[in-house]
Amino acid sequence: MKKAIPFLLTSTILLSACGQGQASDIHSPAEEVSIQVESSAVASSVDEVVSASTEATSEEKSEDVEAETDNTSEDSINEYFFSNISDEHVYDVTEFLYEDIDSVSIDVSLVSSFTNGNVYSITIDYDDCPGRYYWGISDRFDLGLFYVTDEEIYMVYPSVDDISSEEEFLSRGVLVCSANDSDETVDGEHRRIVNEGDSCTFYSSNTLTESGFYYSYTWTKGKGLSFYRSGYGAEGDPIEITLK
Repeated sequence: MKKAIPFLLTSTILLSACGQGQASDIHSPAEEVSIQVESSAVASSVDEVVSASTEATSEEKSEDVEAETDNTSEDSINEYFFSNISDEHVYDVTEFLYEDIDSVSIDVSLVSSFTNGNVYSITIDYDDCPGRYYWGISDRFDLGLFYVTDEEIYMVYPSVDDISSEEEFLSRGVLVCSANDSDETVDGEHRRIVNEGDSCTFYSSNTLTESGFYYSYTWTKGKGLSFYRSGYGAEGDPIEITLK
């Protein structure tokens, strides 16, 4: 449409000029000045129309791009994750290693943003204590990195810290919340997702040894992580907390 406007106007000018040329090939100086002024005015009008159209189109494209890429909000877009991560998240304690405590808090922080969601870290806010580290390396208080989209939640093990893209997170992450139930064993790890009412629970257990590590997350609509449990076979070093 932008190209059609100057073309039609230019054609009109040329046809008008041709008609005048057929009537008389000689113009007076006044007529020539008049024609030049009219042509200049038309060209100016065309430039203004094209410029306004271009600016409007650029603004529309800019708004579309912002709508597609604006994912910087810290709040979750998934109703099973925390709706406001800045809120205080306090849990009742059923078991907490060898500590005699009634409650504990967890911290939820925005780590990065990808095209379809945000990545958050979830950690238990508590001082160092016996049983916190397993295999001498991994921190039991670090519950993982979670990539939260509008329909699913993926978790990357705390020991993995080199995820730099959405594709890598999806390929290396573990699906821990989905509308579809699942049951599979991957590299000796039995993984299940079970949906009941407004809650979605992920279970993981080591099938290679009776004393293997287990853990589970329960996500509840409107609440986020409502229950967490982890430990070793035969209830070794258990952690079990429930959102107040």
